[in-house]
Amino acid sequence: MASTTRSDRSDSIGTPVETTSSTPDTKEKAPAPAPGHGPLIPTVLSWPLFAVFPLFAVPTWGWALWRGARRGRRSVLGAVLLSPFVAVSLLSAGQGLVGYLTGTAALRGKGMPGPGYSNLDRTLRCRQSSGGCVVTGHEPFTLLPNNLVLLALGGLFGSMPGGYDGPYPTEEEAFALLEAATPVTVRDGARPVVVAGHAIDEELLDLLGPMYGPRGLDTPRTYRLAVVDDRCLVLGDGDAAFDEVVLVDVEGRRKIAWYGRRS
Repeated sequence: MASTTRSDRSDSIGTPVETTSSTPDTKEKAPAPAPGHGPLIPTVLSWPLFAVFPLFAVPTWGWALWRGARRGRRSVLGAVLLSPFVAVSLLSAGQGLVGYLTGTAALRGKGMPGPGYSNLDRTLRCRQSSGGCVVTGHEPFTLLPNNLVLLALGGLFGSMPGGYDGPYPTEEEAFALLEAATPVTVRDGARPVVVAGHAIDEELLDLLGPMYGPRGLDTPRTYRLAVVDDRCLVLGDGDAAFDEVVLVDVEGRRKIAWYGRRS
């Protein structure tokens, strides 16, 4: 766009003459956004492809970013935040944060869990959960962000609020405690066993059941028991060759850890 300047001068006989001059306008308008729906359509298409297998959604996400770049930064930001790669990861991280704050978090993994898989993590004092043996390819977006957030929070603030905060004997310590303990024989319906001032009833004793076998009617069972700092019950088979130990939270009445066979 040109601008006009005005000046006055006189001609040879003294009559004023008006002249104008034009100078080019150096200010340019911003280019108009490219027509169309921007990154919306490819972003929507990427979700069902991501559900089938994440790599299938990579081309459509690239298409969304390209269309967003043609329309401006806001469109690019929308394509990034609404993509399944970022949205699912943020959801997983949010679940880890909420779980940590409410005391319900779990470190997530894959595979067939063994008896000790659900042992409390020593730093976070939360359990591990398995999504089964089938790997779908979504694990970097559904499991990893949750675990990274929990590990970061545990490193900064310690164990999960509301979790077990009592003593946590190692495998060697637990077996050493029970080796020094006197075996106790218990029958169904018997009175609770008193150990270090704590009444250990059948419900707590049965936490050894999956490894030791169910009790029959009036069938006696022999245990080795020890209590650490009035919080942690160390429970094992009363046999001289016992090879399995369970740690139990006496106050919360829940299993802390299981230690397996010694070589």
